[in-house]
Amino acid sequence: MTNIFRSLFVLFFSIAGYSQSGENAVFGIVTDVEGPKPQVNVTIKGTGYGIQTDTMGRYTIKANPKDVLVFSHVGMKTEEIIVEDVTKVLNVLIESSANKLEEVVVTKRKRKTQDYLKRNYFSDSSIVRSNMGYLSPAAVGYELRFADGKDLNRSSRDILDAITEQLPGVTVRDDINGRSLYGKSFGTSRGTSKLAFDVDGKIYRDSPVWLDISSVLRVAIIPPQQAIYGYGPIGGGGMVVINTKSAKFGLRDRDGRPLDLARVTNNNYENDALD
Repeated sequence: MTNIFRSLFVLFFSIAGYSQSGENAVFGIVTDVEGPKPQVNVTIKGTGYGIQTDTMGRYTIKANPKDVLVFSHVGMKTEEIIVEDVTKVLNVLIESSANKLEEVVVTKRKRKTQDYLKRNYFSDSSIVRSNMGYLSPAAVGYELRFADGKDLNRSSRDILDAITEQLPGVTVRDDINGRSLYGKSFGTSRGTSKLAFDVDGKIYRDSPVWLDISSVLRVAIIPPQQAIYGYGPIGGGGMVVINTKSAKFGLRDRDGRPLDLARVTNNNYENDALD
């Protein structure tokens, strides 16, 4: 009898602790046309956190609401599903990607140099200026998540909440330094990787909760491995790069205004026209 009460006691506090974290235990079975699919990668988009399905296609993963679960396997189409507040059982059917090979278009890919990124900074919202230079998902060899400042919710409590609403894989938690942004990384306990900030090239270990959301031009998140390479130990949890509207980035004209690329390219009218 004592063991039963002890078990119920542990279960109660386990559930209480789980509910406070805001995470859902999402589980289900991944199948294809032949039945349960083993060794399917189930990851949280934008993080290194993930698992694989077992021999019966079963999986269980902890995820926060608004996280994006990515189901991937070699030769199969990748499926992405957003976790809702009520998501618990999630069975997924994945399809073969063979039909994707029916039509292949080969194009020459230009290398995105720093000069190219600088010139296109104001016409491409995926380009950010970090302490390491200009970055873009098309120019780096890793997943660089980004958000346009105009998409941030200005009614959010602060810039941290605004970021979590737009970019999955991060969450806000209170610590000894106040409110901080935490990421999730594979092989560690969830939510233990604190992100640092690069605001207009200036590095902050603590969160810039003082930043006016309406002043943000764009935001990007660099994963931990790449952040450590560029920023050292301070980037161990990842780096949030924020460009504000007042920063003097990108190519500008003599008056300091953003460069109009239309005036740089050849835009002469070549058809019939009046003298």
